[in-house]
Amino acid sequence: MATQKPGPLARLGERLLATAPPRLQSVVEWLAQYGPYLDFVALVRECLPDQEQEILRNPDIGVRIAAFANHFRDRYFPLPWWLDDGEDEEGYEDLTRGLPVVSRGIGLEEYDNLTDWASSYQVAAVLSANPHDTGARIALLESCAQWLPKELLARTGEGYSPAALHERLDRTRYAPAALMADWLNGDTGNAFLDLDEETAREVWEPWDRATVDYLTRQWQQADLIDNRIREFGEWLLKEPAGRFSRMLNVIEGREELNPPEDPRQMRLPGPDFQPVETR
Repeated sequence: MATQKPGPLARLGERLLATAPPRLQSVVEWLAQYGPYLDFVALVRECLPDQEQEILRNPDIGVRIAAFANHFRDRYFPLPWWLDDGEDEEGYEDLTRGLPVVSRGIGLEEYDNLTDWASSYQVAAVLSANPHDTGARIALLESCAQWLPKELLARTGEGYSPAALHERLDRTRYAPAALMADWLNGDTGNAFLDLDEETAREVWEPWDRATVDYLTRQWQQADLIDNRIREFGEWLLKEPAGRFSRMLNVIEGREELNPPEDPRQMRLPGPDFQPVETR
């Protein structure tokens, strides 16, 4: 008599009996990540719906978060570097607990290293008083002596406050020097330029559409301000002695305020800033 083969249900029962129950710790770990995972999926669908499959197809949490951060940067603005390296990510809560804001501000450490910045930023900054009361201004003056006569640098003294530079230079071709003073003092009114590295670590905004759109506009504005200052410094360096001397004359009241040679010189991003659409 032939032996009867077990049916499908019997085979399933054998497999279930042969399989050990999952460890309780594994179940706890899985449940702990389930809520943040759903939050992460919701973020992807809200901000990057076209990249959902690409982001979620990799089972590694770190790789998923890195993919989200990289696509988010391309569409909106950068997230902190530690989200886009794909390593050392322990869970989705590193991202889902709030929207981390990166720093473009010039704090104490950044000011002390200002001599490592491009020459265009240094010559734009040398008119400003040191907001941190350190010896870094001396190093900045010495560095700027590569491009500007020392007798002109001596005329800057201890530097000027943002208010003094705005009073003398606003509506002139030299207005970006006052804007640089605002940046050094964390007073541009821009969410990214006014946060130094240390302060930015504590800033977590809510993940909602209005916040993402607002910070996207702020990042675009920060780019405009940054570029405007850099271009101004490059313009100064084309005729450093003559242009820096005339700027000092305007600050000291030796020359009348002059209209810009190029009307675009006055187009600094302000409250009426119109951002590039992200959608």
